[in-house]
Amino acid sequence: EIGINCSVIISMVPNDAILNHVVTDESTGLLEGIKVANEKQDSTTSSATTTTTIHIGCSTVHPDTSRTMATLHVNAGNAGYIGAPVFARADGVAQRAATLVIGGCPELTKQVMPVLDAIAMGVYTFGSNDAGAGNVVKLCGNFMIASAIESCAEACTLAEQNGIARSDMMD
Repeated sequence: EIGINCSVIISMVPNDAILNHVVTDESTGLLEGIKVANEKQDSTTSSATTTTTIHIGCSTVHPDTSRTMATLHVNAGNAGYIGAPVFARADGVAQRAATLVIGGCPELTKQVMPVLDAIAMGVYTFGSNDAGAGNVVKLCGNFMIASAIESCAEACTLAEQNGIARSDMMD
């Protein structure tokens, strides 16, 4: 039903499989709602007044999943998809302290920029027309975060093996 009634949809799900289900399920998927909305539009409506449903996918998923979502949305008609994974935990999102890394059609991104600005403190775009570009940046960021954590653990282990307390090392 969301696909029928909304011009902007934001999803944030835990993985690729759930995103695929939310979007493509034949009875409850977003694309089915968008198709119903398209069928309801008056055939005399000019393309200038046709509403485009824009789906902002905020999940950390494989870049190819976002690219597939973009293709599926375009093929549904009057729909577009922007990959916009989030750098923040749930509490950061709730406090509007998140950063979004955007990939997708620049025109669609421009249309929803007020929404993006309202939900995040930072919005950065990457890769013109590549819905997976933001996901690549998010995965790179996650790799850098994990590497920093691992480096701290290795440094603390080295310090500890040489008689220096971890807490002293990290202070």
